[in-house]
Amino acid sequence: MDISISEAKAKLSEYVEKARQGQEITLHKNNVPVCKLVKIEATTNKQFGLLRGKAIIPDDFDHYDQEIIDMFYGANSE
Repeated sequence: MDISISEAKAKLSEYVEKARQGQEITLHKNNVPVCKLVKIEATTNKQFGLLRGKAIIPDDFDHYDQEIIDMFYGANSE
């Protein structure tokens, strides 16, 4: 569908809905195509738990190593 920008201004909600339904709308200025309204496909494919069972977290994961603490803060830090 080809429409002028002035027509699109007047009926933007209508044309956005048509684009959402899959219709491609080309906007023209002075009979020159300048842009298109098109449907955006959802690109989120977040799948939680993909690494379940593939990564091992050791029991002492959050254990504080005094030697490393001393390197950052000096000896006798707690």
